[in-house]
Amino acid sequence: MNTEQRADFLCLRDRSVKNFQQEEASYYAIISQINQDLIRGYKIHTQCRQVEVQTPTSVNCSSYNAGYQVNTNCQQNTSTSTHQECTETPVPLDTALEKQKLAQFTDRKQQAEKNRATAYYNCYDRSMQLTAEEAYQVYKQ
Repeated sequence: MNTEQRADFLCLRDRSVKNFQQEEASYYAIISQINQDLIRGYKIHTQCRQVEVQTPTSVNCSSYNAGYQVNTNCQQNTSTSTHQECTETPVPLDTALEKQKLAQFTDRKQQAEKNRATAYYNCYDRSMQLTAEEAYQVYKQ
């Protein structure tokens, strides 16, 4: 691995670079949601709860003679599991407020992109001066 590859390898894993990448991703998700809401014309409020569900697993039956009759008793075995049940409710949208939020989150995302690029290039400059052994020590941390 040459010096440039080592520096790139280290900086793509740098904690501050990764933090800014996560910040960018969260802003991107928020922006996407706001855009979907604006296109749809309303928000969707989701309320979820845990529900227990009993599922039959097996049936055990036994028969016995009672004089001229044969009686059969069966017992059903069940297992209980939980799953999430959600209800979605449409909620009116304040278009002006959503557009304002969209602009704010777009600005924040752009700032996070700049911060990530700055953190990457600062790391890259530092890493270019490291020997292979020093770079390995940084990677191990």
